[in-house]
Amino acid sequence: MAFASAFPEKRARDRLYIIAQILDIAKDGTLKTQIMYRANLSFTQLHNYLNFMLETNLLKKVTQNEKETYRATQKGIEFLQRYREITDLFGDDSRKYRYQSDFLKMKSNLRELKKAIDGLEIDLLNTVKCPHCHEDIFSDYKFCPYCGKKTEIEHVGVVQNEAI
Repeated sequence: MAFASAFPEKRARDRLYIIAQILDIAKDGTLKTQIMYRANLSFTQLHNYLNFMLETNLLKKVTQNEKETYRATQKGIEFLQRYREITDLFGDDSRKYRYQSDFLKMKSNLRELKKAIDGLEIDLLNTVKCPHCHEDIFSDYKFCPYCGKKTEIEHVGVVQNEAI
């Protein structure tokens, strides 16, 4: 099972996620450049992760056909299996909690949008006819946007929002 298909959603990548992704890529042995491209890492990031994973015995470096390849060790495979078990425990709930703050921001933005819409509805209720061109205009306009003449309308207070 490829790692990308196991976790298809876009997400912020933490250190453990990247380590698990590298282990998945290197479980059958692969070149350094393939790890870099498939895990979407910079050259510096790649070297930092590879050095750490070699030191902790999650990866081993193997020379094949005069090329250095990296292969997940038994410890690395066990790490990958445990990582998947832990992420599977959270399932869809982990995404829900990860994006909860985004949901609250969106809810707040929707409240502000509703207030703005309510304000527009009130403005639409407060329209009058221009005395010169007879177009509907907002009651607080001093000049008609259609004919450009001064409206000379007595400005009335805003009508409170009623059931529309």
